[in-house]
Amino acid sequence: MLPVQLAMPLALLVGAAIAATTGPSRSETPPAATQAWADGQPKIRTLRISIEPGASLPWHRHTVPEAGYLLEGELHLETREGAARVIRPGDPIKGGADVMRGGTAGPRGATVVVFYADASGDRAAASGA
Repeated sequence: MLPVQLAMPLALLVGAAIAATTGPSRSETPPAATQAWADGQPKIRTLRISIEPGASLPWHRHTVPEAGYLLEGELHLETREGAARVIRPGDPIKGGADVMRGGTAGPRGATVVVFYADASGDRAAASGA
């Protein structure tokens, strides 16, 4: 994977983390920039996932936030609350922790890159309910 292709998703992930911890004053040093991680290393897991054409993604949720983007193909995503969208190449993918979601890959399949924040113990929790 080219570093340039990772620059935007990483910038979005870092920007979201800073925005979530920064108050209205932009002159302050964001806490995320000075906060030390318990073991000295941030925990971000990056996955490149290939999904077969027409494959279903079972209902599942993650215990940590995620961000990513679609490299190729098409992905139809939906939440249990009824929100649905079609993801195309270059579109961002974001998901909050503990949000039930599922979907289907398009006719050409889908390849995604996903970043999980503090994913040291995260595993997708599947549920048919």
